[in-house]
Amino acid sequence: AMFEERVNGETLVTIMLDGTPADGMHPAHIHVGSVAEAPGDIAITLNSVNGATGMSATNVTKFNGEDGDMIDYNGLLEYDGYLNVHLSADDLGTLVAQGNVGSNS
Repeated sequence: AMFEERVNGETLVTIMLDGTPADGMHPAHIHVGSVAEAPGDIAITLNSVNGATGMSATNVTKFNGEDGDMIDYNGLLEYDGYLNVHLSADDLGTLVAQGNVGSNS
């Protein structure tokens, strides 16, 4: 995953995976904590990874929830989290990819 700062301070999170199962969309999330502490709650929902291309791009501005706190690029770089890409919405227990982000990486 790549985090890029946008001109307005928001973050473009781009996921690029090789070898994704081509027959579906793979949900992606940033979770609270580290891989070693998993499972953590979902903090930020990202756009699903397209299995045919292995790609996803999401503009991140805030944490989940109607009243979710705002987070800018620098905040996301320091966030204590990890990223999961799941096999499908029906099979969140099977991971396609996983890695620490922010202060954990």
